[in-house]
Amino acid sequence: SSLSESLLSPQGVYLYGDVGTGKTFVMDTFYESCTHIPLKHRTHFHSFMLRIHERIHEWKKNRDATGSEERDPIPPVAKQIASDSWLLCFDEFQVTDIADAMILHRLFTHLYSLGVVLVATSNRHPSELYKGGLQRAHFLPFIDLLVKKSVVHQLGSGIDYRLRGSAALDLYLTP
Repeated sequence: SSLSESLLSPQGVYLYGDVGTGKTFVMDTFYESCTHIPLKHRTHFHSFMLRIHERIHEWKKNRDATGSEERDPIPPVAKQIASDSWLLCFDEFQVTDIADAMILHRLFTHLYSLGVVLVATSNRHPSELYKGGLQRAHFLPFIDLLVKKSVVHQLGSGIDYRLRGSAALDLYLTP
């Protein structure tokens, strides 16, 4: 797939808002309703990034063992992810680690070019991601890409649904 072809893939969704406003519930309900999509993965963003770093390390170890001249682990790692998951759902998207910040733009450029769709929840608007982080200027292209490839929507009722007494409610919620 070329990058221009990937622009035809569906946009993702980036839900942000205060704690307890139902972002995770909405995402989980969406994820569970995607029964027609077998290649999907739902995880905490931090766990996803730990796995990315493991895959990069594994790739480098294998490259060194085979004597390959290839130097960039991002394209093959992105290809592995795309072959496993067409839909990625991340809970608690938050970037605090410089190593994560420095690879996200390249990683997601490749993932999006392979047709991967992202649905994410966060407590922060995309423009607030990695705010005050080292070398943030190198991270800003990722924010632009994320906003371009996602519908950004704030969930904000002013109510922390986790703190509401369920005994007073006459309904049952399930993802």
